[in-house]
Amino acid sequence: MKDKGLTSQPMTALIILSYFGGFLLMINGAASPYIAKEFGLDDAGIARVFGCLAIGGIGAFMISRIVDKIGRRKMILILYAACS
Repeated sequence: MKDKGLTSQPMTALIILSYFGGFLLMINGAASPYIAKEFGLDDAGIARVFGCLAIGGIGAFMISRIVDKIGRRKMILILYAACS
């Protein structure tokens, strides 16, 4: 029996989504000096801002029920559209 594995289209989509997710993480670090300057934050203030962003990841647990109802594909598209 032949193993189907991942075809190139889903693999390409996963690579693109992973790149986009990495970009979102990287841009916060690159923009932090400008954010701190604009809002007058010291190191502790910018750390609190990024801490709040990390806490936002808890929302992933909250939306899991919605994902079960509407499907993963639709939810991924909705979330990435919201981040764009």
